[in-house]
Amino acid sequence: MRKYGGLTITVLAFLPLPVFDLAGVAAGALKMPVHKFLLYCALGKIPKMILVAYAGAYSVDWVLRFVH
Repeated sequence: MRKYGGLTITVLAFLPLPVFDLAGVAAGALKMPVHKFLLYCALGKIPKMILVAYAGAYSVDWVLRFVH
């Protein structure tokens, strides 16, 4: 976690897995600064949520094409 902590948190924040909670616990136990942890979380969560939003928007358009 000390060597690849930022990358690990970013990747686990991007993936839809509950393992991310363990990375948060490990980061806290190893005294990672909160501002770094939140930055790495944002780098993983923001792109994931953008993809989820686009997937939702396109799925609605896809469904509406078949309904009409």
